[in-house]
Amino acid sequence: MRRWRRTWGVLSAAVVTGLVLSGCAGPLRTVPAEIAEPGIDPDCLIGTWRQVEGWQRLTIDDGVFDIYFVENEVELTIADDGTATMSFDDARWIGTHPSLYSDVQVVYAGTGTLTYEATDGHFSQVSDFTGRIATVTVGDSEDVGPGSAGAEVDFTFRCSDTDLVMAVEGARVVYSRNRA
Repeated sequence: MRRWRRTWGVLSAAVVTGLVLSGCAGPLRTVPAEIAEPGIDPDCLIGTWRQVEGWQRLTIDDGVFDIYFVENEVELTIADDGTATMSFDDARWIGTHPSLYSDVQVVYAGTGTLTYEATDGHFSQVSDFTGRIATVTVGDSEDVGPGSAGAEVDFTFRCSDTDLVMAVEGARVVYSRNRA
């Protein structure tokens, strides 16, 4: 149990603060992280997006492993005033812990806000995910933890009328424009 608590502490810190963006499930799941080319118009970002793919590489005491977005809703709404909101409707991510050989599941519920700057294909954000809860299950053990605030992350992005790809070393996320 002590090992699980130490692992949970490191895992939850990495997951809760860094799992805003990820990228690639389904047939693209084995594709390595591709950093989006800079030089993209930031006006394309404005609107509401629904996450369709995601992965993130996590580093913990016992090794490195990837978790993948598999189901439910993550909605990102980006305003032109430098703010954005995210809502998580039991968004589920899965992976396999490298040394425990157990499945890892992370489920997010709640909301978060971002402040951002977007220039020349670069998206820099500061997040407040104190309104988001992460439920992390490793094997038969489950722990629930609150989100965090103040995490700063710099991404590159590629945007079109229908798709948004955001990436950083070790993580990638893909969104489709929500037309609802």
